[in-house]
Amino acid sequence: MSGLEVLHHDLAALEAAIADDDLATAAGLLDAYQQRLEGTVASAAVPLPVPALRALLDAQLALTARLGVRRDAAAAQLRQAHRANAASRVYAGLEQAP
Repeated sequence: MSGLEVLHHDLAALEAAIADDDLATAAGLLDAYQQRLEGTVASAAVPLPVPALRALLDAQLALTARLGVRRDAAAAQLRQAHRANAASRVYAGLEQAP
Protein backbone atom coordinates (compact mmCIF):
# COMPACT_ATOMS: atom_id res chain seq x y z
CA MET A 1 0.00 0.00 0.00
CA SER A 2 1.44 3.38 -0.98
CA GLY A 3 1.85 6.23 1.48
CA LEU A 4 -1.12 8.05 -0.03
CA GLU A 5 -3.28 4.92 0.19
CA VAL A 6 -2.36 4.59 3.85
CA LEU A 7 -3.35 8.23 4.38
CA HIS A 8 -6.74 7.57 2.76
CA HIS A 9 -7.13 4.55 5.04
CA ASP A 10 -6.23 6.72 8.03
CA LEU A 11 -8.89 9.28 7.06
CA ALA A 12 -11.49 6.52 6.75
CA ALA A 13 -10.58 5.21 10.22
CA LEU A 14 -10.78 8.74 11.61
CA GLU A 15 -14.20 9.25 10.07
CA ALA A 16 -15.42 5.94 11.50
CA ALA A 17 -14.24 6.87 14.99
CA ILE A 18 -16.00 10.22 14.74
CA ALA A 19 -19.18 8.57 13.48
CA ASP A 20 -19.06 6.26 16.51
CA ASP A 21 -18.53 9.29 18.79
CA ASP A 22 -15.26 7.72 19.92
CA LEU A 23 -13.54 11.05 20.30
CA ALA A 24 -10.55 9.75 22.25
CA THR A 25 -9.72 7.33 19.43
CA ALA A 26 -10.42 10.05 16.86
CA ALA A 27 -7.94 12.39 18.56
CA GLY A 28 -5.25 9.73 18.46
CA LEU A 29 -6.01 8.94 14.83
CA LEU A 30 -5.88 12.61 13.91
CA ASP A 31 -2.46 12.99 15.53
CA ALA A 32 -1.18 9.87 13.76
CA TYR A 33 -2.64 11.08 10.45
CA GLN A 34 -0.93 14.46 10.79
CA GLN A 35 2.42 12.84 11.54
CA ARG A 36 2.06 10.35 8.69
CA LEU A 37 1.03 13.11 6.26
CA GLU A 38 4.04 15.24 7.20
CA GLY A 39 6.33 12.21 6.97
CA THR A 40 4.94 11.13 3.60
CA VAL A 41 5.38 14.57 2.09
CA ALA A 42 8.81 15.14 3.62
CA SER A 43 10.21 11.74 2.65
CA ALA A 44 8.88 11.60 -0.91
CA ALA A 45 11.85 10.87 -3.18
CA VAL A 46 9.93 12.28 -6.13
CA PRO A 47 7.13 14.81 -6.15
CA LEU A 48 3.84 13.21 -5.24
CA PRO A 49 1.31 13.08 -8.08
CA VAL A 50 -0.97 16.11 -8.06
CA PRO A 51 -4.19 14.14 -8.77
CA ALA A 52 -3.49 11.83 -5.82
CA LEU A 53 -2.78 14.80 -3.55
CA ARG A 54 -5.96 16.50 -4.80
CA ALA A 55 -7.99 13.38 -3.97
CA LEU A 56 -6.49 13.31 -0.47
CA LEU A 57 -7.23 17.01 0.01
CA ASP A 58 -10.79 16.48 -1.21
CA ALA A 59 -11.24 13.66 1.32
CA GLN A 60 -9.90 15.90 4.09
CA LEU A 61 -12.22 18.75 3.06
CA ALA A 62 -15.22 16.42 2.92
CA LEU A 63 -14.45 15.16 6.43
CA THR A 64 -14.02 18.74 7.64
CA ALA A 65 -17.38 19.69 6.12
CA ARG A 66 -19.11 16.75 7.83
CA LEU A 67 -17.52 17.77 11.12
CA GLY A 68 -18.79 21.31 10.58
CA VAL A 69 -22.33 20.01 10.11
CA ARG A 70 -22.07 18.00 13.33
CA ARG A 71 -20.64 21.01 15.18
CA ASP A 72 -23.47 23.22 13.95
CA ALA A 73 -26.09 20.65 14.99
CA ALA A 74 -24.54 20.36 18.45
CA ALA A 75 -24.45 24.15 18.76
CA ALA A 76 -28.13 24.36 17.81
CA GLN A 77 -28.99 21.77 20.45
CA LEU A 78 -27.03 23.71 23.07
CA ARG A 79 -28.76 26.96 22.15
CA GLN A 80 -32.14 25.24 22.42
CA ALA A 81 -31.23 23.80 25.81
CA HIS A 82 -30.12 27.23 27.04
CA ARG A 83 -33.37 28.80 25.83
CA ALA A 84 -35.42 26.09 27.53
CA ASN A 85 -33.43 26.52 30.73
CA ALA A 86 -33.90 30.30 30.66
CA ALA A 87 -37.62 29.91 30.00
CA SER A 88 -38.04 27.48 32.88
CA ARG A 89 -36.22 29.89 35.24
CA VAL A 90 -38.55 32.72 34.18
CA TYR A 91 -41.56 30.47 34.61
CA ALA A 92 -40.35 29.35 38.06
CA GLY A 93 -39.89 33.02 39.02
CA LEU A 94 -43.46 33.79 37.96
CA GLU A 95 -44.80 30.98 40.12
CA GLN A 96 -43.05 32.42 43.16
CA ALA A 97 -44.19 36.01 42.57
CA PRO A 98 -46.88 37.23 45.00
